[in-house]
Amino acid sequence: MNDPDNNATIRPVWRSMLFAPADQPRFLSKIETRGADAIQVDLEDGVLPENKNLARESLKSAVQTLHEKSLPCIIRINRPWRLAVPDLEAAVLPDVSAIGLPKVPNASHIQAIGEIVTELEIERGIPEGTISFIAMIETPEGALNIPEIAKADDRLSGIIVGVEDFSLESGISLESPALAAVHIDTVLAARAAGIAAYGFVGSISEFKDLEKFARIVTEARHMGFDGAFCIHPAQVPVLNSAFSPSDAEISHAEAVIAAFSEARTKGLGAIALNGKMIDKPVVERAKATLNAARRFSV
Repeated sequence: MNDPDNNATIRPVWRSMLFAPADQPRFLSKIETRGADAIQVDLEDGVLPENKNLARESLKSAVQTLHEKSLPCIIRINRPWRLAVPDLEAAVLPDVSAIGLPKVPNASHIQAIGEIVTELEIERGIPEGTISFIAMIETPEGALNIPEIAKADDRLSGIIVGVEDFSLESGISLESPALAAVHIDTVLAARAAGIAAYGFVGSISEFKDLEKFARIVTEARHMGFDGAFCIHPAQVPVLNSAFSPSDAEISHAEAVIAAFSEARTKGLGAIALNGKMIDKPVVERAKATLNAARRFSV
């Protein structure tokens, strides 16, 4: 998912990104059985302040473990610069796919981190631009700058609203419909920038009531989101299912493309299928559905 006009590197889109604290290697022992598209090794909220150094020291082993299990590795760093810089020193490794950037306030913040990561990639013999970024919107300042943040750097592959922190910082309740506004802004900015939109309108901590979680995530897909973070293995299959095309959607997409192809042979630019008009936008959506099905092997 990229803007073809800026020649950005093709980046993967993940339906489910499961958090695992960097200072708890036991969480990675059977992580491949969880079914997540990617694992987000956490240096931030999941690690106590006194364990930050231990977490950084554990990264190389964690990344190697995930590489051996053929799992993409994302590393979420800390926001304060005195923590972020040593985090980046530890996190820029050959088998890291992306770095999660919490509490992004503006585009210049991402650009500054991009300079550091570029220096480290060059120094360590990693092809420049290998590691992508996922920006986390968690403050009112960040929310006001979403369009600029989404286009801040070619490394940016996705953007997400960190709802727990954003709710705290903005004063908007997790139960308020107003929370949807920043999510809609995120989807539109992501589409304009050619990057993935991640997230859902609700609490990430909801893993007991999976029916409720499924409703929230299904609505997120209807809003245009591509995937989301999760904190518990039970959330993974819900995300994977919701953000994958259903059998009915795949069958409909195939029928749309077949009908439109037949219409073109007759010199028609549009045709009716099952009582609905089929034209170019409908066909493009059908192609996107089939591309997603192939990507996720549905």
